[in-house]
Amino acid sequence: MKRNLLSLLTVIIMLLLSVASFGQKCKYEKDELDPMSGERTRICKISLNHPNNIIKGYLKFHRAGNNYELELGIRYQSKRSFKIPQGTEMKIKLEDGTIVSFLSNKDIFPNFTVLDPTIFTHYQVFYKCTKEDIERISGTGFSVVQSEFVDQKLTFTVKKKKIAETAHKAKCILSD
Repeated sequence: MKRNLLSLLTVIIMLLLSVASFGQKCKYEKDELDPMSGERTRICKISLNHPNNIIKGYLKFHRAGNNYELELGIRYQSKRSFKIPQGTEMKIKLEDGTIVSFLSNKDIFPNFTVLDPTIFTHYQVFYKCTKEDIERISGTGFSVVQSEFVDQKLTFTVKKKKIAETAHKAKCILSD
């Protein structure tokens, strides 16, 4: 009886340890090593929520060697045709209440997709950031992303249960 109980306890402990280590693995949208330069390129994606269901969003962490960048992707379920000018500000609210600001790298123009009878408008806005910015995000995670475009301010949120995942993905981008 004691032997069976000990075996069962050992199996349970091994399962718990394997689940804990599985939860800590990094999942990348892209993870490539350039054979010429030896430079690693990584991308992690976080889905964002908007109260208006016809607007979808995501935030991606990009790393190429020691260069870091954030990408805010927005999809409208309608035709929207405006330019997002260079220098457009994006703010990220960290869980400790700190607000971090980023400026877009260049002018952005829309891309369109037609899925009969709906037209979707896509914007991919890139923001320069530093390793220190990513380290700040990895410390607490974030819950709100806000950017002001030509005619409106878009505010996206992260579900409560996904906030820790934002910090984890930032840590993954920093890892070598």
